[in-house]
Amino acid sequence: MTSLPLVFLDTETTGLDANRHQVIELAAALTDATGAVVTKRACSRIRLEPGAVVDARALEVNGYDPRSAAWEAAYYPMAEVLQKFAAWLPAEFVVVAHGASFDTRFLMAAYARARIPPPPLTAHTMCTSTLAQRLKARGVLDVERATLDHLCERFGVTATRRAHTAAGDVTRLMGVYPHLRALEAREPQLRMVR
Repeated sequence: MTSLPLVFLDTETTGLDANRHQVIELAAALTDATGAVVTKRACSRIRLEPGAVVDARALEVNGYDPRSAAWEAAYYPMAEVLQKFAAWLPAEFVVVAHGASFDTRFLMAAYARARIPPPPLTAHTMCTSTLAQRLKARGVLDVERATLDHLCERFGVTATRRAHTAAGDVTRLMGVYPHLRALEAREPQLRMVR
């Protein structure tokens, strides 16, 4: 296990292609290396950038409407959110996310488009989806699928926030994480932090 602090991370986006779609919500929780002690949390909803493509199916999942005047008036420009997020992060950390490559790919693309130097989001990552799939394949984890919904059901994790919002999914991820790590401890060859 690493001694670095953990950053539980989730994004909501306007689609699946980081080159065409954009992040519209970013949430994170900074914890100690065990994931047990939360140091601070961050959550921002983000205005649509000019030219951003919006896939209606993605909005059905998160229930958001970033094209509305209310969204535009209430939330923040992408560059502002990215700068604040980079400043919020510690110098070194491990990103913990369910589908880590998806979230980090979208954020790295956003930093590139905004011409802002990115934080080291891909230096150390732990993908709970990949870990759950490996545990399932070895017969250590009994779930139908390795989705966050299925893992929450399996481990009895409930959240006060709605699923498929970035803040809600970070809370659910933090609830699932210790269960996956406990199972991983039984299978040391599956060590997932890189």
